[in-house]
Amino acid sequence: EAINKIGSTNKLVQEEGNRIEFWKASLRIFADYPFGVGVNNFHKIVPYYDLRNRGLDAHNTFVLCYSEIGIIGIILFVTIILEAFFQLKCIRQMAINTPYEVEITLFSVALVTILIAYILGGMMTHSYLYLERTWMFLALPICLENATRKLLAESASPLTQENV
Repeated sequence: EAINKIGSTNKLVQEEGNRIEFWKASLRIFADYPFGVGVNNFHKIVPYYDLRNRGLDAHNTFVLCYSEIGIIGIILFVTIILEAFFQLKCIRQMAINTPYEVEITLFSVALVTILIAYILGGMMTHSYLYLERTWMFLALPICLENATRKLLAESASPLTQENV
């Protein structure tokens, strides 16, 4: 059993070493193609930079982004992620001293937690750039902001549905 654990530990270390070499290759790709190699071309070009990873996926959303859509793509992608967090902060501030402060704050914190877990747990180990769920998660703060604005406007309005 101990030998199996050592073997699996060695395999993990080897996989991590391969992943680091793979990411180094992606940086060389980025240096040669600062505007990217094009959507769905990473697996085609990576063998020219690292023969061990012939035709493999980047297994990192950020690596895939800067490799395939270049400097402009990675800047926009990171900006969208940062904007989602900024928007959630603004939503929490918008809800201060309102009847719904606790609920809105909880929703906001939940979304921050989901985004952090998705970014660190998923995007760093898988290539989620082109998956719909990535963009849905990043759009959730917009939904929460719209719902918050509507809720706060209705609660501030002297005429509510109950009075009409």
